[in-house]
Amino acid sequence: MYDTWAQKEITTLEEAEQASKYIDLQKIKFNIEDLVPFTVGSGSKTVVVFTDPLCPSCANLISDLKKVDGYSFKIVEVPALGDESAKIVRSLLCAKDKAAAFDIATGKDKPKVIDQRGNDCDTSPIGKRIISAQMFGVKGVPFMIRNDGLIKHGYEKGTLSNWLMGAN
Repeated sequence: MYDTWAQKEITTLEEAEQASKYIDLQKIKFNIEDLVPFTVGSGSKTVVVFTDPLCPSCANLISDLKKVDGYSFKIVEVPALGDESAKIVRSLLCAKDKAAAFDIATGKDKPKVIDQRGNDCDTSPIGKRIISAQMFGVKGVPFMIRNDGLIKHGYEKGTLSNWLMGAN
């Protein structure tokens, strides 16, 4: 068996378990900025967070991540929960008012479709987000990739700090 992300052969159960839990974004030279994420925080450690604007667990996570120092959270909105989510995700990407879009993406305002720029909006980042989510095995939201590559499916309120500090 071969770990294509880490580019090494898997020879033990421990290595297989490790490969199933980690995605080293630096090693695969993944540029998160290609997905046009919203950024919360300015710390040196980056955490990628796939969310849907209508996801209640995502809202809990976003509320908690705003309380953590030392990290930059890259919030990648994907339309995981259907057509209404897709409309909101597009409107946030193409928003006339980027501050309003940020407020919605970061939970300050309720999710809704907002005024968009005209036809000059490049929506290709949404396709890149969906493809990336599929590549990374995102089966539901929220989905996180910690700075060391550890992934986390789902979120239970109040558990973010422990997970960031190394508790799996």
